[in-house]
Amino acid sequence: HHSIFKRAVNKFYEMGHWNICDIVSQLAIIACIIAHFCGVPRKTILSLMAVTALPLLMKTLGFYRGFDELGWLINVGEEILKDITWFLIIIFTFVAFFAFSFVMLFS
Repeated sequence: HHSIFKRAVNKFYEMGHWNICDIVSQLAIIACIIAHFCGVPRKTILSLMAVTALPLLMKTLGFYRGFDELGWLINVGEEILKDITWFLIIIFTFVAFFAFSFVMLFS
């Protein structure tokens, strides 16, 4: 017996990362609009919009896959990112901890 949550998570992963980026970008835009009309402070809305730009970038790159001149380049970039994922995680971990240490050291 699979729970409803597990089935939903499995369906979510089966959709593919391009479709997930599409859904996340739409939800992020809706969140920005709701935040604006609910009177959220401008600085918070700008931060939310900055985060929204990332899935919109991915969505745009997904559209570029449909062009012969750009599609192969997007696919190559995707494969390169898959190959260096663990290396990037290690590098970002080091950068984050050095940033934390400098913030603690100089604050």
